[in-house]
Amino acid sequence: MENETLINHEAPPFGKQMLSFVTSFGIQVFVNNMACISNEWKQYRFPKSKKKRIRKKWSKRNVNFRMQEVHKVIMLKAENKMYVSQKTFYKLEELPQA
Repeated sequence: MENETLINHEAPPFGKQMLSFVTSFGIQVFVNNMACISNEWKQYRFPKSKKKRIRKKWSKRNVNFRMQEVHKVIMLKAENKMYVSQKTFYKLEELPQA
């Protein structure tokens, strides 16, 4: 019975899963939200006018900006590893398999 419980715990955690199209190149995919998600200020309101002077004035106002989550991919070529966020990992899984 103890051997059965050990087998259940030997399953790789979520972050150790690898995608088939990436592993064909020898690259391992790891899920790490702490390293791959950051917040950035992005302008979400823009003026109707396309004049450079007015757009410049709008870009100076803090009211036109908000904080948005940015999901990044960290690639370590020397170690053949790729770190992605959980959201990016799900998008990669939805891609058609080659």
